[in-house]
Amino acid sequence: MNSHFNKTYALDIMINVIVLLIVFILPEIIFNTAMEQRHQKPQHIAVYIHAIIYLSVFYLNYFLLVDKLLFRKKVLAYIATALLLSVVMVVLTPILHQITGSQPPRHIQKPENIFILSMMLRDFAMMILTIGLSVALKLGLRWNKIENLNKQMISEQKEMELTNLKSQLNPHFLFNTLNNIYALIAINPDKAQDAIHRLSKMLRYMLYENDKEVPLEEELQFLQNFIELMKLRLNKENRLIVNMPKSGTKGLTIAPLLFISLIENAFKYGINGSNPSEISIDIKVDNATLKCRVANSLFPKTDSDNKNSGIGITNMRRRLALLYSGRHEYKSGCINNQYVAELAIDLKLNKQI
Repeated sequence: MNSHFNKTYALDIMINVIVLLIVFILPEIIFNTAMEQRHQKPQHIAVYIHAIIYLSVFYLNYFLLVDKLLFRKKVLAYIATALLLSVVMVVLTPILHQITGSQPPRHIQKPENIFILSMMLRDFAMMILTIGLSVALKLGLRWNKIENLNKQMISEQKEMELTNLKSQLNPHFLFNTLNNIYALIAINPDKAQDAIHRLSKMLRYMLYENDKEVPLEEELQFLQNFIELMKLRLNKENRLIVNMPKSGTKGLTIAPLLFISLIENAFKYGINGSNPSEISIDIKVDNATLKCRVANSLFPKTDSDNKNSGIGITNMRRRLALLYSGRHEYKSGCINNQYVAELAIDLKLNKQI
């Protein structure tokens, strides 16, 4: 946020310098040069009186009237005050000329009253243009500040939502894994002890790998550990096929814990203790695109088993939408008595150089 405000502050200064040097002072210098080329005595005091008047109108409006009235939605009061300021400055201009003994150049012979009136109308028009320019610049800078704040708020909201999704994901994962270990205790205490040791390693990864992106190798190792943990509950009726990439992962990063829900569901819904079942997990990297295909046998679950189902997949899809918008594809459905889920993520933009 500070960088945004620093850029806006620098832009504000630059605009004011440009206004000071070009919009007001430069035309007056050019006018003086033209007067000298005509062998006429330039009216330096008259020139700078006009410059001071215009700058006063510009900055009174820029720093005071716009903030105090226009931005507070007091439009009628702002218009009335701006017009009054213009009239006061128009009346003040000839008075200053008289006090300083200077007169603006006069090229066309006109009656005195008509000349004075035309000069006042010209000055009034210039005051209105000056105020309009001041308002335009102020609105532009304000719009820029609002845009930066909106971007910051969207970014912070996105971070909060991702944090919330991960906080939902971790307990969901832990709940299912502990249930698996609980079932294993009665079957084989030694394997249950080994499972707890593996779980502690996985929880350490989940607790300390909180970055937006982690090396793909680490995430794949985490998935391998999880699969090894789940294998402890399989029997001879269950078949597990796992293919992990051997190469092509160097320099690639990915958001942690994205694929875990797919594999979790495969073990939850694809394994039956008394019937033959199969789970196939195929993960590969193709031209910096990570592709994961998980297929499992489909066994109906009771209402109590389905009570908390869908949380992991819902969170995964939401995280994908936030982190990989336009860079991922997810589809799932039943094919030949199997439930198949396929997820592809383009990791090119994440590739470390």
